[in-house]
Amino acid sequence: MTNEQEYFRVRAYIDEEALRRNIRTVRQKIGPDVLMLGTVKANAYGHGAERVARILEAEGADYLSTAIIEEAVDLRKMGIRLPILVLGYTDPDQYELALEHRIHLRRVDAQSVHQLAELVAGVGLGGITQLAG
Repeated sequence: MTNEQEYFRVRAYIDEEALRRNIRTVRQKIGPDVLMLGTVKANAYGHGAERVARILEAEGADYLSTAIIEEAVDLRKMGIRLPILVLGYTDPDQYELALEHRIHLRRVDAQSVHQLAELVAGVGLGGITQLAG
């Protein structure tokens, strides 16, 4: 084996019309009473978070999700207005950032819920935490 390695670039192409059609199909199958969440973590799996988020928004998704709060804040700065749920861990030091950008946090322990509830009460906001078991 040599020290030289060949690297091949991988390209992914997204067919926007196929994505739109798939979103409409999912919506049709789940019906209007079920919320639809589109995941755009990791730059929408390499397809472009802003691009995919805008398509999801236009086609009627109810929520977006990201892995980390930084991705959610980036979407807000891009003008994305849908509710965003952060699926991964969010450090308590970032709770104010979540409040500022109206980002929903997934919490799994009572202490985190208590900390966030105190912060929310202090600024007069509510309903931004999802509980997971």
